[in-house]
Amino acid sequence: MSPVRILALSLLVLVAGCSGCEREEAPKPAPVAEVDAGAPAPLAQLEGLSGDVRLERAGKVGPAVAGPLLAGDAVETGDQGSAVVRFPGGRTVEVGREGRFALGSDATGVVMKVERGIVLS
Repeated sequence: MSPVRILALSLLVLVAGCSGCEREEAPKPAPVAEVDAGAPAPLAQLEGLSGDVRLERAGKVGPAVAGPLLAGDAVETGDQGSAVVRFPGGRTVEVGREGRFALGSDATGVVMKVERGIVLS
């Protein structure tokens, strides 16, 4: 058998063997893991509440309870109110009566903006 004939038969077998073969799709990229942002990370903890203490969060104001403080939160104490704010690392700040502060953050860390009253560190 001539080499041309062998080559022709080989090609014929190859083509016949692939009839009905579907085109192979390019491999799909691996799925990207979705990051669940979940709840925002707390900037501090509100504790040691006494008297009238209110929390403003996302435009809503209500009685404060001990728990996490988030960026954008504001805390206000009444004429007989007080609270303690505990920051990561254990540092505390005492908020006296008729005080108001807001929490935020920037490149340097947590920012506590005292809007009125006395805050002791």
